[in-house]
Amino acid sequence: MPNDVQVLLNNISTGFRESLPEAIVTTLVFVLFIFGLVYYYVRQQREARRTRRKLYEARYESLLRSLDLPAGSAVLLDRLARHLRDGSKRFLLLENEATFNSCLRKLGGRESVSPALVAALRMKLGYRKLNPERAPLSSGDVAEETVVLLERSAKGGKGRDRFAARIVAVEPTHLVLEVKVAHDLLRGDRLRLYFYNFAGMYMFPTRVLALKDGLLMVSHSNTISAVQRRRYYRRKLSTPAFIRRIDGDEHFIKTLLQDLGGGGARVVNPHDLFERKDRVELALDLGLHKWIRVAAEVVREGRDGTVSLRFDELRESTRDLIVRALFKRYNAYLQEQGRESEITAEPGSDSSP
Repeated sequence: MPNDVQVLLNNISTGFRESLPEAIVTTLVFVLFIFGLVYYYVRQQREARRTRRKLYEARYESLLRSLDLPAGSAVLLDRLARHLRDGSKRFLLLENEATFNSCLRKLGGRESVSPALVAALRMKLGYRKLNPERAPLSSGDVAEETVVLLERSAKGGKGRDRFAARIVAVEPTHLVLEVKVAHDLLRGDRLRLYFYNFAGMYMFPTRVLALKDGLLMVSHSNTISAVQRRRYYRRKLSTPAFIRRIDGDEHFIKTLLQDLGGGGARVVNPHDLFERKDRVELALDLGLHKWIRVAAEVVREGRDGTVSLRFDELRESTRDLIVRALFKRYNAYLQEQGRESEITAEPGSDSSP
């Protein structure tokens, strides 16, 4: 230790021993100085928080005025804000979709929420409009011009009636659908509405609000259920394709697609050449002006002369092409038929071939 520092410490020590009152006064002054610094820091932090809260509130009020939200939205936003970690940051509900969704889930688990009001608020805030490939959170996320399938219990309680429709408008309080055949629908009838985007196929319950001049008004819903996830979305087909064994020098052999999905396919087994665990290559023409070739493994042999294939490490871009082609075919089918259609998978099914 340098000599000058040692001398300073010795002088301080000597001073404390020779004058106790001075030592006490010095200590008190030091404590008061530290206390003053702490007090100033706490006060500054409180003032900063107060300023931030004012800025947050001003931001929230400004957004409310500029967005022209539907009646009742302010009350709903107040209820949602109670589930924020920092309630002063209410403006995040109007700017951040993830924050809005998180608070809505917490609120929905404890209190009833108006589906129509939520759908109207989502529309005003613009949530999900730019994300058609994400899983929907409410009926307000369904895009206009979407072809849908309506289902209800048949009269007498036996079977189900199904018919196609097209969404022509997504209003804040309801959906407007165009139907070719009304199937004697009445106000109050409960329906299931099936639709799809590139995240998969979904369903939500709804009810008839009105029917006039071929236009059907149905209620909004926050209860969206996945029928088939995009990865496993499947459709029955009857389309030519070509197949060959990967580990050989064989040429492609013509076959017939029985069904196809994002995770695999079922094809006719030509001449019973293929068996379980064979690795094969499948060539498809799905009407997209582009042949698709995918590697797959035979996972099951059917008694009807078919084999089920599971795709190997399929690139998402290729899976997307397959799913888009299937959706395009399904859309065209509903538009052409305009009548009862068949859903090829039971609700809740998500297993690959």
